Amino acid sequence: MFIITNDPEKYARFGVPTLPDVILGIGTLGGIHAGLHYLKDRADFFVASDIPFIQSAVIDYLIGSFPDIDAVVP
Repeated sequence: MFIITNDPEKYARFGVPTLPDVILGIGTLGGIHAGLHYLKDRADFFVASDIPFIQSAVIDYLIGSFPDIDAVVP
């Protein structure tokens, strides 16, 4: 797990590694691009930092329920 941000101090309290955008100035799409650039796993979950109360059970369901699908967009 990691956080894509160009302001790592803002997210330091979570104790999760932070990584910067690869291409600056293109907003959310830049964050997704950077996540895909840095990811090492076959499957990852991308979520905006302003999504309140996301539950790990939802993430587990979305990733685990669709093993033969390239992408799931709820």
